[in-house]
Amino acid sequence: MRKLSIAIVLGSVLAAAPISAAMSQSSNPEYTVFIDRSGNKPLTAGAKDTVRKAITASKSRTIQIQGRADYADVVKNELVLQGVSPDRINVHPVVSKPLQKVGDGMSDPTDRKVVISF
Repeated sequence: MRKLSIAIVLGSVLAAAPISAAMSQSSNPEYTVFIDRSGNKPLTAGAKDTVRKAITASKSRTIQIQGRADYADVVKNELVLQGVSPDRINVHPVVSKPLQKVGDGMSDPTDRKVVISF
């Protein structure tokens, strides 16, 4: 019985190895940008840096942008300004809703979020 238990454990470990390797290779990173509504420049230096990192990580793959349509367009424009061909960019707008105010009078950051993936 002991040999059978060892064989089952060893077999399940060997069988799981390819699955975990495939999962780690298929994980697509996401980069999140928050739009700054307080000034006339909606992308901060940090947000532009995040866009730059996403471009580098995309390795010429198609880039997906998901967020409120107006904010997704801001990120798309920045991608194009940084040299990404518009053909490589797919925008998936999230249905716009009025920006909610949180307790401190600021808009909820999750409403200003744009996700970049590929």
